[in-house]
Amino acid sequence: MEKNLRKYIQNYLDKVGEKKPLSTGVLPVLPSIPGIKAVFFDIYGTLLISSSGDVDVMEIPEQNVVKAFEKTGIKFLTGEKRKAAACLNRELIHTIRRIHRERKKKGIPFPEVDIIDIWKQVLVSSEMKAFIKLPGSFNYSEFAFLFEMFNNPLSPMPGMKMVLTWLSGKRIIPGIISNAQFYTPLLLHYFLSGVFTGNYEEYLFRGDCMFFSYRYGRAKPDRFLYERAREKCRELGISPEAILYTGNDMRNDILPAKRTGFRTVLFAGDKRSLRLREDDAEASAIKPDAVITELSQLYDIIGE
Repeated sequence: MEKNLRKYIQNYLDKVGEKKPLSTGVLPVLPSIPGIKAVFFDIYGTLLISSSGDVDVMEIPEQNVVKAFEKTGIKFLTGEKRKAAACLNRELIHTIRRIHRERKKKGIPFPEVDIIDIWKQVLVSSEMKAFIKLPGSFNYSEFAFLFEMFNNPLSPMPGMKMVLTWLSGKRIIPGIISNAQFYTPLLLHYFLSGVFTGNYEEYLFRGDCMFFSYRYGRAKPDRFLYERAREKCRELGISPEAILYTGNDMRNDILPAKRTGFRTVLFAGDKRSLRLREDDAEASAIKPDAVITELSQLYDIIGE
């Protein structure tokens, strides 16, 4: 990533400001769970406050399309910018759904796309339809990053860095199991370190205990990522019952984590992201081992 763009992203993120979680009205349930050796987290809606509550396909506000286009040198070939934005949104959703269908036929129950590849297809198609003109040298990953940054503003969940630092001090492995794209670890690193490097760097996490969906082409609630984490922990001498998983979604987080043998904590600290899934028979039939409304409540659960 070019130095000027890194500086622009750093300045933009610095000015976004912190969001505050919205109360869910849920009461915490804080039993003591001794013997924990590793704590894995979801990112969107658990470690980071997300405007959408997750990394997902959303309606695309016109102004965000325009900002991402201008910053990366894409030109509109029509004065009807709303029409171009609507076309992009339809093409984005259509392309993701098509790839999902293709991969489900190959036996992958919950496929994850590569957002860079998706944007390549969408933008080339839009150019062929004469809605836009791509510049001669165009970086699809930079566009994807900027678009996500504009379209889904993020903020650290209160207490995130303190909890991760505390876990490391107790020699408890902090890890990640999360639906994500390539920009997710870059943004997470920024919110932990305060510096945007444009490269992935491990910070307060064990690198081989970070499992992102985009790296495997498989997304939660598939148990695939949880099973990879379980295998890695076994290599480290950690049994499944000594692993605590914290997430905000009963179907995507708590259900597969429990079925993999982990202890579970439902994070119910932000109304935007809490997913109780009461209409899902499987998810509503189980209970997490604990419920927290603040990340710092992990102190009470894990104990000194």
